Amino acid sequence: MIGAQFGLLYVCLVYRPTDWVEHRPRRIGNLWQWAHFEAYLEFTAVLIVVHSAMFLLLHRFDPYVQLLGFIALGMEATLPIPQLLANYEAKSTAGFRMTVLAGWAIGDAVKTVYFFATPDNGLQFKLCSVFQLSVDLLLCAQTFLYRAQTARDLAEREELRQHRGVAGTEALLRADGGDGEEEGAGEGRDSRDGQGRGRDEEAELEMRK
Repeated sequence: MIGAQFGLLYVCLVYRPTDWVEHRPRRIGNLWQWAHFEAYLEFTAVLIVVHSAMFLLLHRFDPYVQLLGFIALGMEATLPIPQLLANYEAKSTAGFRMTVLAGWAIGDAVKTVYFFATPDNGLQFKLCSVFQLSVDLLLCAQTFLYRAQTARDLAEREELRQHRGVAGTEALLRADGGDGEEEGAGEGRDSRDGQGRGRDEEAELEMRK
C-alpha cells in the first residue's frame, strides 16, 4: 500500500500543472507539497527513524501508546475532509463518484457498529469512527443539496467533450479522425487539380502544333 501511494505521488509530481506553485496552500515548510520526489522520501525516512527511536524508549509508557493510537485513527478519520471542503467551495459534487461515497458510508457505518457492539474497544476507536461516519453523512447531504449544480456541471463537461481540442480520449480520437479526413480531402483536391492542369497543358501543346 505504501509503495502504491508513493507511485501515485510520483505520477502526480511528474504531471502536475505548470502553475501549481502559485495555487498550493500555505503550510509551514511547504509540508508535503514539495517540488521534488526525493524530499518526500527523505521526510518519510526521517519520520520512521524518529518514531522507531521514540517507540523503543516509550513503548512501556501507556499514555504514549494511547496518543499514537489517537493520532493514527484521527488522521484516518480526516481523510474525507478535503473532499467535503472541495464540494463546499464548488457547491457541486461533480467528479465525485457516488460508488466511492457509498463505500465510505457503508464501511464506516459497519465499523462504528462493530466498535460499539463488541467489548474491549478503546475510546479512540469509538470517537474516530463516529467522527468519520459524521463526515460521510455530511457528504451525503452535500450530494442532495448540490444536485442541481452538479447536474449543470456534468452537462457542461459533456458538452465540452463534444468539441475538438478539449481534453478527453473520445474527443481526441474524433479530432484526430477529423484531421485525417480533412487531410485526405485536401490531398484528393490537390490530385484533381494536378490532373486538370496536366490536361490543359497537353491541349495547349496540341494547338501550337
